[in-house]
Amino acid sequence: YTAGNSYVTINTAGTYEVTFNVAYTTVTARWNGILKIYKGTGGAAPSSWIGYGAGKMGYVRNSTGHNEASLIVTCLVTCSANDTIGGHVAREAANGTCTLVANETFMTIKRMS
Repeated sequence: YTAGNSYVTINTAGTYEVTFNVAYTTVTARWNGILKIYKGTGGAAPSSWIGYGAGKMGYVRNSTGHNEASLIVTCLVTCSANDTIGGHVAREAANGTCTLVANETFMTIKRMS
């Protein structure tokens, strides 16, 4: 694969195990993160949710010191050469933003076949 700023480009067709781990902080009370894996085709930026692999368990209470959470998603993705894969973090419930934690947010890709 070839790593870009916000996604990777798959160089060899196959089935890949893709894992995203996102750790974040927020000062917004009742912020609930959602992590989805997206895929693009033909070199285009990832824009289509692959339809599975959504993490929705990143609730932050922001009370008595609870202002961190994480999301992890692993799934199998079938790719052609030049497809792209990326992750997207969004929110449910309360409005607000989050800050990703350096060295605790990562993506791994393993070719299975």
